[in-house]
Amino acid sequence: MNEKKSADKLAQMTREQLDNLPYGVIELSEDATILTYNAGEAEISGRKPENVIGKNFFTEVAPCTDVREFHGRFVDLIEHRSVNHEFDFVFPFKPPMTVSITMLYEQEENSVWVIVERKQIETQSNSTD
Repeated sequence: MNEKKSADKLAQMTREQLDNLPYGVIELSEDATILTYNAGEAEISGRKPENVIGKNFFTEVAPCTDVREFHGRFVDLIEHRSVNHEFDFVFPFKPPMTVSITMLYEQEENSVWVIVERKQIETQSNSTD
């Protein structure tokens, strides 16, 4: 199983190991309080971990995610405690950023790990580089 697809493996990683991952990682408590926010996510979002840890992800940090497509899936994971979700999401930045989101339920901590990966946008070019 791919390491990033296991909430248990993420939960066992040190802060340094999480920061060295090539994608964003956020751990949310059952009430959506940010518990972990790695360097990859800080790079994607432009927010420092010390400014977001302890805050509510959906209302204080990323209110654009407080929609069924994102927050609803988080609620499903907490309620059902066993279902993982993978989906694409478009952050309404300028320019918009499309990311691949993987949500993993972690039973021992009753938390959700959110993995954020930038999508590679395919562009057509007429140049002959």
